[in-house]
Amino acid sequence: MDTPRRSLYRSSLWEIARPRVPLTVGHLLIRLTDPSEAFTLGSATDWLRCYRAAASALRTVAGAEHIGLMFAVGWHPLGDAVGEPVAESSTPTFHLFGRWPGERTTPAAQLLLPARRRRAAPQDDVDDVDAGLRAALPAAAVRPSDLANEVGPLGSPGEAGVEGPGWQVEGSPAHRMLVPRLPINSIDEAAPQDLLSAARVLQSGQASGPLQHAGLSCVVAYSEATTSAEGPSAPSPGGAAAVANPRTVVIHVLKRTRAEASNPLEELLGSAEVRQTLL
Repeated sequence: MDTPRRSLYRSSLWEIARPRVPLTVGHLLIRLTDPSEAFTLGSATDWLRCYRAAASALRTVAGAEHIGLMFAVGWHPLGDAVGEPVAESSTPTFHLFGRWPGERTTPAAQLLLPARRRRAAPQDDVDDVDAGLRAALPAAAVRPSDLANEVGPLGSPGEAGVEGPGWQVEGSPAHRMLVPRLPINSIDEAAPQDLLSAARVLQSGQASGPLQHAGLSCVVAYSEATTSAEGPSAPSPGGAAAVANPRTVVIHVLKRTRAEASNPLEELLGSAEVRQTLL
């Protein structure tokens, strides 16, 4: 059932909301409230404030153990939108999927259906969780000043730090992966400048090559990191000298065109690479 978008928390630039058709009880949006706002350090700081608040509230209220994240760059799904949420507007939007034991359906199970066959999560369940989220979100949202000079594992504070090599690009031309040079367990651990650095990699074409009227579908998942004598590397095996570390965030970047022969999201959403995040 298509219902009005339900705002749960509003920050200075972004809002946390329910989509019109929540695919799971844990499905939330982080949505830019002013489409003209550029993704600067200030915008990244406010986005991270909302993400941390949403993730914390989902863990507290619903017992979420994993938080999936999907977004698009220069791409809006049309028609059946297999593999991705239906675009509600042209405003930059990030889809969060809280995952917990006992959930009725998984994000991937819904997303791999054509949009017309998807069913919204039970309204009573959504209402119950939303009541708890409304109470938890204000307390979970840290003050903006607490994030302003935060130093994350990948960068350094201020605009001067965002150009640093915090991310390495790996994979094939059709399926790139942005892997942090130092493993981080979740987006919560990143700092605003780390997010801005990733955004600049995406926008520069380093993660996809020349777009040529194409866009990007992005899925943030987790993979096992490895460390070798040369330092952190991609989440693939690094040889005899590599040892397993805790999971690390990986941003899967899929190049999209209207003339694509197959939908790359269908393969990714059925793979072990996103098992805990979306399957």
